[in-house]
Amino acid sequence: MADPSLLPPSATNQERAIANSVARLSDVPVPFRTLYNVQTCPVDFLPWLAWTYSVGEWDSNWPEATKRAVIAASVAVHRIKGTPASIKMALAAAGYPNAEIVEGAGAWSLDGSRNLDGTSFLGDTDGTKWAWYRVKLANPIANSQVAQVKRILANTAPARCYLESLDFTEAAFILNGAVNLDGSYNLGTVE
Repeated sequence: MADPSLLPPSATNQERAIANSVARLSDVPVPFRTLYNVQTCPVDFLPWLAWTYSVGEWDSNWPEATKRAVIAASVAVHRIKGTPASIKMALAAAGYPNAEIVEGAGAWSLDGSRNLDGTSFLGDTDGTKWAWYRVKLANPIANSQVAQVKRILANTAPARCYLESLDFTEAAFILNGAVNLDGSYNLGTVE
């Protein structure tokens, strides 16, 4: 608490008024323990808490549980940032669980151990695609979510790495009307 008596005798009236105003600030209750706790922070303050925790991707349309999960995972993601585990953790917190990271585009022999089904390709005979990676998602995503996933990957993956594709062919659509094929979803890989 500022004490106006600590001002020098030559202090102006304005300086004294400021000192008196600042002295009363300590009377305003600020619940720091509540505000800086992911579980108890009021919903309206979550964007600022996310900024405090350096959350890379924030969507105000996420449900409250997803917002809290992303903030809670932020510290752990930053500890191991740039690893496949951090990418999986960041995607899971944002609502894209069980992602698989396929690293590299290394050359391989035609011994029957690989299928030519689009998940592997003959490549990198010159060693230039070692930093390429592909993300396979367990659930289909809408075209509107692709940009968000790419931003999460850009914030988490090493800068030297190149995202080759987002693949969700493992989660085939059942044509029962649950997913509309109106252009809002893709049937497979998004590059």
